[in-house]
Amino acid sequence: MTSTLKARLTARETLEVLFNPRSVAIIGASTNPAKLSGRPLSNLQRSQYSGEVFVVNPRVEHINGVRSYPGIDKIPSPVDVAFIVVPAEQAVDAALAAAHAGAKAAIIGVSGFAESGDDRGRDLQSRLTRIAAETGMRIVGPNTNGIYNAVAGLSLGYNSAHGEDIPAGSISIVSHSGAMLSVFANRLKAAGVGLSKFVAVGNESDLDMLDYFDYLVDDSATETIALLMESIADGRRFKEIAARASLKHKRIAVLKLGQSAEGAQATAAHSSRLAGSARSYEALFAQLGIASVTTPEALIASAALASQTSPQPGSGTGLGIITYSGAASSIAADSASNAGLPLVAFGAETMSVLDSVPRSAPITNPLDIGGVGGVEHSEQVFSAISGDQDVRLVLVYAHVLQTTQQRRAVFEALETSRSNSAKPHVVLAPGGLTDDEIRWLAEADVPYYTDTAVCFAALASYWRWVDTRDLGNGQFTAPAENAVLTSLLEAVSGVTLSEHDSLNVLDAASLPTVERSYCARLEDVGSAAEAMGYPVVLKAIVEGIAHKSDLGLVEVGINSAEELAAAAGRLRENPAASSAVGYLVERMMASDLEVIAGVTNEPGLGQFLVFGLGGILAEAMDSISLVPLPASRQQIGAVLSQSRLGILLASERWRHRETAEQLLDALTNLADLAEAAGDRIAAIDVNPLSISSAGVTAVDALVILAGQLDAS
Repeated sequence: MTSTLKARLTARETLEVLFNPRSVAIIGASTNPAKLSGRPLSNLQRSQYSGEVFVVNPRVEHINGVRSYPGIDKIPSPVDVAFIVVPAEQAVDAALAAAHAGAKAAIIGVSGFAESGDDRGRDLQSRLTRIAAETGMRIVGPNTNGIYNAVAGLSLGYNSAHGEDIPAGSISIVSHSGAMLSVFANRLKAAGVGLSKFVAVGNESDLDMLDYFDYLVDDSATETIALLMESIADGRRFKEIAARASLKHKRIAVLKLGQSAEGAQATAAHSSRLAGSARSYEALFAQLGIASVTTPEALIASAALASQTSPQPGSGTGLGIITYSGAASSIAADSASNAGLPLVAFGAETMSVLDSVPRSAPITNPLDIGGVGGVEHSEQVFSAISGDQDVRLVLVYAHVLQTTQQRRAVFEALETSRSNSAKPHVVLAPGGLTDDEIRWLAEADVPYYTDTAVCFAALASYWRWVDTRDLGNGQFTAPAENAVLTSLLEAVSGVTLSEHDSLNVLDAASLPTVERSYCARLEDVGSAAEAMGYPVVLKAIVEGIAHKSDLGLVEVGINSAEELAAAAGRLRENPAASSAVGYLVERMMASDLEVIAGVTNEPGLGQFLVFGLGGILAEAMDSISLVPLPASRQQIGAVLSQSRLGILLASERWRHRETAEQLLDALTNLADLAEAAGDRIAAIDVNPLSISSAGVTAVDALVILAGQLDAS
């Protein structure tokens, strides 16, 4: 291929051109506006795009008043963006022609590529990737329905919403699904907020979701970014972009597809991508302060709330809810609990004000204003609750107000309270709102919802943004070079490291490990046990065997030389121990609590620290927590404190309170070990990590080297 372009544009330079092109050529445009290939031109003209527009169709001379050319190379003026709507095989040739004609970017608006699941589709997509790499022209898609820049008046695509006027605003959406644009557009309008930019990324043969995400972080017209994603290809880059977004105080909301087994299968069928572990993604989003939702309605509701409020740290910790019936109070309390939103206990000053209002119900949160003061005292109640130092946000559950006059009075009181407070005020009206009421709330700058689940999902997003607004706190600092660890990893070999070598790796990373003695011969275990003192555990080391107990290679509870001799005899007669390369004599540990810990690699996302309750508790309760790596001690501690394990260690009933810090030290060292080892280690399993009055001790470990997971 020979390119007429001087140099390949960076993704950021390309996207600046893509969303603000001086000229657009639609290749394969149809004269029939009802056809897919006929919609892009109609939609572009309807959006009042101010740049030059060209069409390529050798069978006609004009389409919608626009001159048609037989090929893009015949267009007399430079083309910034080519929108290609011809069948897949022809689309590849059209993309190459566009590149040779000097186009800076091409949108491949047709399917039939890798998402088809066949070799032909994959080959066609590979050809597009090569065109982008070899000619310098960047490619959006294939399998995309286009882009939308509401701020610049550019609608370039064929979704039904591309033919609509979407109000301009500060929310930008990057989506692995183009078909969802119509849903997003309707939800934005219903929420009374506007769109900045939208792009359907398609199959990402060249430009990928992270390229768009990165661009929008620096886009001055974007304040909130909503992502509908199937997978993340580069977890480390995603984290870097998200951290930069946090520093710019831009909020991010994500709808991750494929969270269930069935959803993951549907995701793979849609685009040939692996969905990845739902838990890993949730852990990643939580660490980065990204709101994670499960429906498109909640995605836009969260983004809308972000655009309508300014989350501020230190502005209270809990929710203050005002309702007009007892049932609504119960529903609101349950909804808040399910969403993980704390309900504050009102302070003394707030209680004093509320106590002065005529009432027939107790003062609680949620507060039933129907029993405390009624509608006529709404302003006094709203102001008192919004003024409470522990209240972060005020929610008014206005569902049983019978007349327009009542609602008008409540909304006027709400506006007064809102204008006198920096705290957000939100209305939930499950019975719906009239056009006048929507207008009143919009004029008062009060977000509103008519769906309870969507409302509380948006509030949960707001809480995450406030609680993690400053990602600079507790950021990871790379561990110092560990020469001992490096030397040890270079010296070992095998599919998996033996327990002996694995524990040595933990030693090199300053993790506390069980006292032990390695014996090359079974005849030497007696002297090792005598030197250590009973009780002991005897283990046979067999290369490639990860689970020794299942094969009878572990003898526990040995209290004397006689018992040791009997245990050694059983190992000597065990066929599984015939290829033993050595033996371990370990001190028998008394454990009050067993913990499992380790490091795992999630495709695309990178390494995660994993920990949770071990032993029988691991089966009895779902206690596993994940922390994306790299991570600081503070970040690991934050996850630990909220986990079942952390709550147990902080309990008054737990006798060894000092072990919580010791466990945090061990987990931090394990995380630092993974970072120091880099891509040389694929997985680490410490099971159990014993906790007792003696402290925290790794009793058994398994380290799997990179490149060995598939081999095993």
